[in-house]
Amino acid sequence: MKTVLVIDDIEISTFIVRKLINQISPETVVYECNDPVKGLQMITEVNPDFIFLDLNMPLMDGWQFLNQMAKKDLDHKVIILTSSTSSDDHGDSFNFPNVYTFLVKPLKPSDITTLLNSITL
Repeated sequence: MKTVLVIDDIEISTFIVRKLINQISPETVVYECNDPVKGLQMITEVNPDFIFLDLNMPLMDGWQFLNQMAKKDLDHKVIILTSSTSSDDHGDSFNFPNVYTFLVKPLKPSDITTLLNSITL
């Protein structure tokens, strides 16, 4: 069984990701968080197999979140899921060794299937 943490400040975004994952893989446990500061704390509580992370959020953006993960030695796999189509964002994301892939919203069911099949635990 896989565990996923979805961190995005927009509630409908976390809802959509959870619904897509649960349609494709009902046994996957999905935690949603709309506050990146709380999401950082949740990592140690839920120990997710991977994290879907938005980049553009108030209080703490995705880059700050990734830096905080590094400071806390949290090496969980991160899937950047953002509306940003910036090639700079895409390239910068791989400066973090725990970033597994970079996806642009909207997430497609095929993205979920590919991710769930490719991520080894």
